[in-house]
Amino acid sequence: MEQISFTPPTLEALNELLPSYQFTDFIAKGGMGAVYRATQTSLDRDVAIKVLPPELSTDPEFHASFRTEARAMARLNHPNLVGIYDSGEMDGMLYIVMEYVAGKSLYHSCWNKQIDPDEVKRIITAICEGLHHAHENGIIHRDIKPANILLTPKVEPKIGDFGLAQAVGSKYEGIVMGTPGYAAPEIISHPEKMDRRSDIFAVGVMLYEMLVGKLPTPGSLPSQACKCPPGFDTIYQKATHPNAAMRYTDAKKLSEALRSLIIAQNSTRRLQGNPPRGVANTTARARPVSATKPVARPISAPKPVARPTAPARPMARPMSVAEALAPQVIPEPVEYEVVAPPAITEPEIAPPSPAPEVLPPEEVALQDLDVVAEPLDVPTLDDQNPVSKWPLVRNLTIICILLAAFVFAYLYHNNQKNNNQQQEESAR
Repeated sequence: MEQISFTPPTLEALNELLPSYQFTDFIAKGGMGAVYRATQTSLDRDVAIKVLPPELSTDPEFHASFRTEARAMARLNHPNLVGIYDSGEMDGMLYIVMEYVAGKSLYHSCWNKQIDPDEVKRIITAICEGLHHAHENGIIHRDIKPANILLTPKVEPKIGDFGLAQAVGSKYEGIVMGTPGYAAPEIISHPEKMDRRSDIFAVGVMLYEMLVGKLPTPGSLPSQACKCPPGFDTIYQKATHPNAAMRYTDAKKLSEALRSLIIAQNSTRRLQGNPPRGVANTTARARPVSATKPVARPISAPKPVARPTAPARPMARPMSVAEALAPQVIPEPVEYEVVAPPAITEPEIAPPSPAPEVLPPEEVALQDLDVVAEPLDVPTLDDQNPVSKWPLVRNLTIICILLAAFVFAYLYHNNQKNNNQQQEESAR
């Protein structure tokens, strides 16, 4: 099969061919062309522009199909799909203007790494939602793989490179047969039978690769190669079934199966966010060469504060059949001795003393009074003892001070009131 040799144009040449865009960086080159980063001068926004080889634009069938599918993709609007802004032709080369995603591809983020199952569930579910939106609008990707999944700085996946491969036709079928390892069997044996279930097959392969850290081998299951819940095995087997009729009928059913999967384990093997600028927007890059497997780095997050848990209540021991059928032994009632309460004794109350006899005044005067009353002990002011005068002097001094303070406050209040009245009259 003849391969297309394509030399990407320079940034200076592209700036002259497309003056409405300012090309700033070369991102990547793949089998379907080269990707550049540019700034749309009219809107002052960053975009990614993909330039296709001149050999493809000379094919009338591909040229017409490219424009048709570019318009169809421009109508797609989903947070998990790379937006299409414009398309056209320059100097015999077709190009398409796409949304620029300031991040790395899923391929460069998870290659040769085992990702946390909960994170895998979240990312694959989002990919299925975007894929279902494209399928509902009649667009089939045909080349789903980690290199075509871009991650935003918030680690949200976006699918790129939609629908450009199938339009090449039989003349360049060596370019459009998908990627080995991700392509469904019908893409290789019967390309005309390719449909949305072919994309689902590739998503199932990515599910295995993110969990295990490598592409699947025949007969292997995710739970056998890594410590992940066995529920992923059923989803992987159905999504990658060799017979397309046995797979999920659409991507929505695959996402629903992932949502119903309960992740029992907590792990820290999650994908990290990417810096917003300065990182290349990669669509297809060469696989990096590495002798050792990189270790997944956990996302730095505040440690949760441990909350005190209440002690578990003791569970009753289950009864056996013999114990349940055995007659119950009811204990005899216990007789208790009734003890009478102690008698309450009322305190003795002394009889009241008789009232003294009261005599009339005339009889009192007639009686002989032999008892002389003693003088009462009444305190007197002694001029010779100054200590006995101090309480009276102190009390009089306090009273005088309080009276003086009251009079001063009264006079001050009246003075202020008169001043205020004078000021109001003068203001009038």
